Amino acid sequence: MAITYVERDGETVYRPPYAQNNTLLMGWNFTTSLDSLQRILDHDLNAPARGAVRYRAVTASFVLTFANIRTIRSLDARDRDRGWIPEIDVCVWILAGAERPGTSQLDRLVWYVPYIWVDNPFAVATGRETLGYPKAIGWMHAPERPTDRGPFTLDALVLPTYAPETELVRRRVLSIEQSTHATTEPPAKSAASLVTMLLRPLLREARSGRDLALLRGAASNMLRGQVPLVFLKQFRDSATPDRACFQAIVEANTTIARVERGGVLDGTWRLDLERYDSVRMRDRLGLSATTLADRGFWVDFSFSMDLGREVWRAS
Repeated sequence: MAITYVERDGETVYRPPYAQNNTLLMGWNFTTSLDSLQRILDHDLNAPARGAVRYRAVTASFVLTFANIRTIRSLDARDRDRGWIPEIDVCVWILAGAERPGTSQLDRLVWYVPYIWVDNPFAVATGRETLGYPKAIGWMHAPERPTDRGPFTLDALVLPTYAPETELVRRRVLSIEQSTHATTEPPAKSAASLVTMLLRPLLREARSGRDLALLRGAASNMLRGQVPLVFLKQFRDSATPDRACFQAIVEANTTIARVERGGVLDGTWRLDLERYDSVRMRDRLGLSATTLADRGFWVDFSFSMDLGREVWRAS
């Protein structure tokens, strides 16, 4: 039975899809263990689905990004002229392969975002409600131009230790900055060279011919402007709080509308990660307090977050 969404006064969640224009994104590839990333996928996606769908970590690395999105607006005809919001976000991205039902063969590649902080409460509500982004509020010092070298920082609300007397407080979660300089490389001159630059570290990690073929397919999709994501969308039950009243795994495409330019972030970059009982990102990702990345990337582009499709729903 179709259920009509009730539009209320002061509504903070407009209809998808969403255009996200004039975005400066900086990212870094960090190496960890395949087991650490697989444990995240098992906990967040595979365990809830109980075998109905399964996602497997493809590489032993993840991507950390800072994105400065100047304008976000709904693309739905009923909401697109109502206005826009800005957003700065900090994300962790894991590349995963969705297995074909009943086999261990990978069918397609998707990106999973286990961590995302944003600086706008409208974005928190919209991301959680429509797709299932695990968005939380953060305070960021983010890049404003490709030549910025940090430090870029994220503060968030955390419980430092789980104890009856602990108060929720704002604390530094991570900081990243260039620690050594190198020769600056010229900007990528084409979309193909940019995609190659972004995926080169992942292509080197391909464990089999089929994984390599899928990664090349992902590169081809990116050249066509398609970047698929997967989400766990859920709402806690009000009567039985250890259960969900709704739970589904959703996949959706990000469609790249326009790439203005992009390039390499030269030198070595230092990531400092704090640990709190309520934010165990360092432990889950299998990192030490300080981790180094050789180079990163930046891209100035516009994109849309498209309509999603459920690949599994709890009954």
